[in-house]
Amino acid sequence: MKHLTILSLLLPALAFPAALPPGYVATPVGVLPATCVTSVPSGSTVQPGGPCAQAQTSAALTIHDASTHTVIHPTGWLAATIAYNFSAPFPGKLSARWVVPPPGTANPDATAFLFPGLASVVSSASQPSVKPMILQPVLQQQNGISGAASWRCDDGTNCVHSEYIWAYPGDLLQGIVESSGCSASSGLCQTWTITTINVTRGTSTVLYTGVAGQKMTVMYGLALEAYGIDWCSQLPRSGSTTATDIEVWSLPTIFPTLPGGQIIGPPHGERIYPAWTSYTPITNSFCTFSAVAGRVPSNGNRDITVLTWSTSP
Repeated sequence: MKHLTILSLLLPALAFPAALPPGYVATPVGVLPATCVTSVPSGSTVQPGGPCAQAQTSAALTIHDASTHTVIHPTGWLAATIAYNFSAPFPGKLSARWVVPPPGTANPDATAFLFPGLASVVSSASQPSVKPMILQPVLQQQNGISGAASWRCDDGTNCVHSEYIWAYPGDLLQGIVESSGCSASSGLCQTWTITTINVTRGTSTVLYTGVAGQKMTVMYGLALEAYGIDWCSQLPRSGSTTATDIEVWSLPTIFPTLPGGQIIGPPHGERIYPAWTSYTPITNSFCTFSAVAGRVPSNGNRDITVLTWSTSP
């Protein structure tokens, strides 16, 4: 199924953002040709790969026009908390909750994403044919409309996402990325389940995916990404959002099996306490961004991420 923007799914009369290069769409991994992005029904099982074989991310976007104090189409990630586990225990499950912020000033050209997630990092020298990938429960806002879906993207090549569910300002979302059929020693899993839940509305959308023998080594507490933004006011107008109840579990260390060899037991092991770092790559923008992580002992040592950004001009 061809890719549809959130607007064309929720309001079919509206088209792709005009500010992007012709034939391109904004995704939570970059700006890709629309032909490289696929939408599938909730509950679908997909495998890595897709119609695009080479890196397709468009670099035809700029950051800042100092003469007018406007942000011209930011190139992606604006603020995030990130942690890495390149050796065991590898992450086998991540869960986070966050509240839908009010969208920024309506602009059909602007798209903002908020998401937690897990990702792989692959050495291109050792595995040149393998692309890193990211598994993301995603909130997307465009032209004053909010929706959520579960995404799996190969870095710069292909993305697939489940169908969108509605989201409204103040709704509580929960995102879960969870493994199954894993080896704790190698960090490899047969299947990953990406679940995006609107807790307030009682709705959810799910994507099951293989990962082509890759291990998840990167954790995102919460990330803000945007494209086609001309003014800071087009970012979510709350100026901040907080992810709470962030928990990460390792892959299981023991796999109980039935006589036929079937693996049973929980798909994750012990709690991991990531060493979160702040990531705010845009330094020459009139808008400002920050990312702060913390741990809350009174809430079972669950983590939080607070992202803030300017909303004027």
